[in-house]
Amino acid sequence: MAVPRVARAANAARPTRWVGRGTPRSCTSKAVVAAVRKGGIIRFRCGPRPITIVMRRTAKLVNTHKRVVIDGGGRVTLSGAGQRRILYMDTCDPKQVWTTSHCQNQATPHLVVQHIRFVNGNSTGQDYDGGGGGAIFARGGASRSSTPPSPVTDASGTGPTSAVAPFASCRSSGRGPCTSSGAGSCTTCAATGEL
Repeated sequence: MAVPRVARAANAARPTRWVGRGTPRSCTSKAVVAAVRKGGIIRFRCGPRPITIVMRRTAKLVNTHKRVVIDGGGRVTLSGAGQRRILYMDTCDPKQVWTTSHCQNQATPHLVVQHIRFVNGNSTGQDYDGGGGGAIFARGGASRSSTPPSPVTDASGTGPTSAVAPFASCRSSGRGPCTSSGAGSCTTCAATGEL
């Protein structure tokens, strides 16, 4: 059976941003946050071995970007260290720039996450726009992943223990293809989890 076009990996052959300069030490949380903020096609140069980058801050997409591709090359894991959300996209968050008068209907940014793992994300206490999304919070725009699905456990005890699709997202009114930890919330994982 062929993989549907919308589920295929994006072409990341010509990155516009690199995280790292070829060594594990150069692949930092600060570099990930800066690359995601700038947008474009993001790839990693962290050396030949698998690496886990512990996020000291949440990487947040700015809503003025049309498309953001994050490609870990099959060797990168981003960790929230059990303390923070890892990746955040919300077209209705004015801190990330509103681009339309009806943010819930904004078609962009298009977020693509591929060949990368997210572990130990935690959004406990993050209740803006319904909360949730320990690994990735995605509201508005469009988002997808070519990363295989993985089990998600909500260690906070407030959300479901479930397996999620490779990437769940919210469009328009905050409903739609969405695995949520509460009515109408837009999350990819419950309060804590992995993708």
